[in-house]
Amino acid sequence: VLSIHKRGTDHYTDGLLLNTKYYMDKVDEELKNDTYDKILICSDEEHTVNDFKSKYGDIVISYDSIRTNGNKGIHQSTGLSKPYQMGENVIIESLLMSKSDFLLRGVSNVSSSTMVFNPYLKNRIIDLHIKYEG
Repeated sequence: VLSIHKRGTDHYTDGLLLNTKYYMDKVDEELKNDTYDKILICSDEEHTVNDFKSKYGDIVISYDSIRTNGNKGIHQSTGLSKPYQMGENVIIESLLMSKSDFLLRGVSNVSSSTMVFNPYLKNRIIDLHIKYEG
């Protein structure tokens, strides 16, 4: 299982907000290096999960988490009305990613938590050295 965490709408508070294509390009790079039976996508954006399922088909799996459907961050939209469930979803997704074979991750507390659950997990940070030019 290849897992990927794409932090969505509120990522701009910590770094450059990257589009889904950027993450898919990184998945494609990893798929050239190794073969995976499944791709686990974890994101706070519904459209990201749908885009991954559209491109990669039946090998994409995801946990049924609270996600945002719009431009608002998860904390300002759906998650605001269900903070306990949102927190539970994040912990479950972190645990699921920690059981994968390889993690493509961005800079976030969710992917950092994944590494706490499994410090030996093979992983690559894919957005650490990107500079904002705007």
